[in-house]
Amino acid sequence: MRGMLGSMMQLLVTIAILFSQILGLPFILGTPDRWPLIFAFTVVPCIVQLVTLPLCPESPKYNLITKAKSAQAEKDLKKLRGKDDVSDEMEAINEEAAAARSVAEVTWGNMFGAALRWPLFIAVMMMLSQQVCD
Repeated sequence: MRGMLGSMMQLLVTIAILFSQILGLPFILGTPDRWPLIFAFTVVPCIVQLVTLPLCPESPKYNLITKAKSAQAEKDLKKLRGKDDVSDEMEAINEEAAAARSVAEVTWGNMFGAALRWPLFIAVMMMLSQQVCD
């Protein structure tokens, strides 16, 4: 739900730009005294998101793993799923968190190690060739 609203912001801004272009026609609001009114329409999507985003629950995984708030994570998961029994999913998130903690931390030095040197070279060369070709 939160991701959808975050994506909707970009879509609504694009629609607002199109709407502003239409309103900018000389016979609508494209006159010297009325053109500042066009900028006001791009505020509407921002207001919609500011009003609706606080109503969305936080990510249960974020609350459980990062913030260590299991009660809040369970409450948010119940709200998202629309059911009262989310113990299986909470257990799966806990198992995933435990597995993530057991993995060794990746450092910048690891990226330049022998195992990743060739894939890194290929990725950098592809990016460079893309820039040169344009």
